[in-house]
Amino acid sequence: MLSENNGHIVTIASVAGKMGSAGLADYTSTKHAVIGFHDSLVAEIGGYGKEGVKTTLICPYYVNTSMFDATGATTRFPGVFPILETEYVVGKMFEAIETEQEYLVTPRIFYWILPQTQILPYKAQKLIAEFFGLIQSLDRFHK
Repeated sequence: MLSENNGHIVTIASVAGKMGSAGLADYTSTKHAVIGFHDSLVAEIGGYGKEGVKTTLICPYYVNTSMFDATGATTRFPGVFPILETEYVVGKMFEAIETEQEYLVTPRIFYWILPQTQILPYKAQKLIAEFFGLIQSLDRFHK
């Protein structure tokens, strides 16, 4: 890709890679690492001046897979924080690639929530997470 200055790298992480998730310390830490890898990759590509190599970071919320199906993860406000269907996430991912979108978070509310996790103190983050039921969302989680 670098020699041709052409291509598209897609990194699949998770909303959990941008904010801590109770009950998933192992999963969250690996997704943080994936995002760090992606950020470094973007910096390296930019350092080479390869504007033809595009990148997209994908960060979905819970996806209805064998890991986070509707019986293993719950949300207090399913209209705001739904368990996403795989086909929906894949469709959004292809749309992001086709439009050369650098960063995709779904559902969209996380575009507002995630920056707050970077500026608010931990106590405030915890209160917000508890209000939205994000801390209790994995009470029935099965690994």
